[in-house]
Amino acid sequence: LMRQIWEPTNGPQTYISPQRFKAQIQKFAPRFMGYAQQDAQEFLRYLLQGLHEDVNRVQKRPPSENPDYDKEDKMPDAQKAELYWRRYKAIDNSIIAGELAILVFSKRNIVTGRHAVIMTILHSYWPNPYLTSQMLLDLFMGQLMSTLECTSCGYKSTTFDPFWDLSLPIPKMAPVTIIDCFELFTSKEVLDGAEQPVCSGCKSRQRCRKSFSIQRFPQILVIRILYRNPTLCTRFLTMVPSSSNFSAGLLCLNKAKLSLYFKRFSGERSRSKLTTLIDFPSKNLNLMNFVSECSPQKSASYDLYAISNHSGSVYGGHYTAYCRHPYLNTWFEFNDTRVSQIRQSDIVSSEAYVLFYQLKNSSR
Repeated sequence: LMRQIWEPTNGPQTYISPQRFKAQIQKFAPRFMGYAQQDAQEFLRYLLQGLHEDVNRVQKRPPSENPDYDKEDKMPDAQKAELYWRRYKAIDNSIIAGELAILVFSKRNIVTGRHAVIMTILHSYWPNPYLTSQMLLDLFMGQLMSTLECTSCGYKSTTFDPFWDLSLPIPKMAPVTIIDCFELFTSKEVLDGAEQPVCSGCKSRQRCRKSFSIQRFPQILVIRILYRNPTLCTRFLTMVPSSSNFSAGLLCLNKAKLSLYFKRFSGERSRSKLTTLIDFPSKNLNLMNFVSECSPQKSASYDLYAISNHSGSVYGGHYTAYCRHPYLNTWFEFNDTRVSQIRQSDIVSSEAYVLFYQLKNSSR
């Protein structure tokens, strides 16, 4: 499919139909069969999680550790973050980080299968790839820093969790920007009543303040925008503690990308679609204000290159896409078999569902 998209066409047909690709997916996920409306984000997540499991080279998990939490609590945050990072990679290390690091230096005609496709994408972005396996691994995973502060004794504890995507709440204000969503996500939240955690200093449940920050941005990042309602978040909790609104996944191998998901559909019960207009920049989305103080991250600035739009309702609708041509630097609308050029000033709308950003530069 990737080859067909970029190959010159012969004859009047100038579009590619992914029917064979979809047929393979629905063999393993029958819920995607037929032509009923499906959630594009759920489809992408299913596909990429499956690819991630398929290429995970850790076949035998190491024996479970017995962490010394008292010792870890006394570590500097930067040292603790590295410890948690290494611990995670010991049980979840994609083959992409190792085998493909060798393949990118190989001749293309001796590589076959899915590696040939991925290698073609890599070479299109890195004609002279000086990449290590660690750099490839950094394309996919990020790390979140969670801080708990006891309001009684002042004790602070930090934890670090890997993430493949972030879930951002939408503030109850107008107008709303992507930065507003990040600011709400990283603001302090009071945990009280039934949500009180156990304070390691007081040795009892106490009222605490919780906050998030980004320890390291992945070069591929998914951000889901949703309303701050716990009942709408539980279905996405898979990898990190239940108090966090995060989920696991893997994104396409495509240089340094940032993908933002707008939670347009408000939940299982209400079955309504949200039409909140969220303003987002096409250039220089700077997220450095949301990096933790102990982070090694030096830059996090992104440019927009694609948008997936959904028009209609939760019961039926239509998907279109806006994409910026990587060489012409002009925007095009993809609507089934029709492709037309659009103005950059027209790409921001309340129908935007998924945004794709590309990292401008990275110090790592």
